[in-house]
Amino acid sequence: MEFLILFIIVLFLSYANGSNDVSKGIATLVGSGVANYQKAILWGIVWTAIGSLASAMISVNMLTTFGKGFVTDTVFNNFDFLFSITAGASVWVILASGIGMPVSTTHAIVGAMVGAGLVFTGWDGVMWGSVFNKIFIPLLLSPLLSFTLTFIIFRLIKIQLYEAANYCLCLESRQNVFVQCSKGDTALSTDTGEVGIVVDEEKVCNNNFVTTLRLNLLDIMHWISSGFVCMTRGLNDTPKIAVIILSSSLFTSPWIFFFLTLAMTIGGYLYGMKTTETLSFKITKMNHTEGFTSNLVTAILVGSASYFGLPVSTTHVSSSAIIACGFKKGGGYVDKKIVNEILLAWLVTVPASAMFSTIVYLILRTL
Repeated sequence: MEFLILFIIVLFLSYANGSNDVSKGIATLVGSGVANYQKAILWGIVWTAIGSLASAMISVNMLTTFGKGFVTDTVFNNFDFLFSITAGASVWVILASGIGMPVSTTHAIVGAMVGAGLVFTGWDGVMWGSVFNKIFIPLLLSPLLSFTLTFIIFRLIKIQLYEAANYCLCLESRQNVFVQCSKGDTALSTDTGEVGIVVDEEKVCNNNFVTTLRLNLLDIMHWISSGFVCMTRGLNDTPKIAVIILSSSLFTSPWIFFFLTLAMTIGGYLYGMKTTETLSFKITKMNHTEGFTSNLVTAILVGSASYFGLPVSTTHVSSSAIIACGFKKGGGYVDKKIVNEILLAWLVTVPASAMFSTIVYLILRTL
């Protein structure tokens, strides 16, 4: 019975994570007008699922660097503790999704561990050095690194990006034609069914081609970068949730990654609209080049962190990159009220999750 209850609450945490974090990879697609929400969300959950399933093999380092490294190992055999940290983190993340605030599931889980750990083992049961090094330092450095890299990378590649935005891939389908033979019969031309392809400026395509398909090269790169962000998010986030149940003796099957992936994608599809709206439109207006650059920086940082087993927050990285896109045009292009609310949500995440997990643990102890 304990296993079933813990399994359900862990799935709910994965659902909550999907509802808040799917926006981190697709917000630039929606905000820059490359895709509407429905197309972007389907694209995002597919690539999230790929990364989430792949994390069972690729992100094994995350399982060893996250979870037991924050509190004493003995508490992970206690059902009340595991339920409390999962419930505490879930409540905060789902509440944030409801009001459209992008928050970090990583920091919510750690905050919940600290809260429940304090009442379960006392002050000495929490590994404060690990919490400081793995959570608070990345909390400070990853947004700054993302913000700075966005400025630098955009300046390095902006000329190439603007050129790509003016070029398109054009296709011309030449129809099968019948030609008159010398004896009055007709025959199918041997020069049929050919396809003309050109990569050039759009006006050249329009003038010289009967265009049946026109694909903007920058848009293609933007779609690819979005998919890569969603995939790396799945690589980075899923092991952090899986480790909660895998650290106990209740469940050790790798099938947990499949179920977490399913819950995460459902959460993103059904409940991810508000957070996506915040990142897409409320912070700043984005064009194609800015959206692509933001995704590129996010993919590089989160992908590297996933490989090395570093539990960075996709939320902080992607949000900071989007904010940087606004500030590079001037402070007037950024809604500072929204930015301040996001920063406040980041700061409140750890204590809020700690409070919720503590309340849940105390309630369980009285039952």
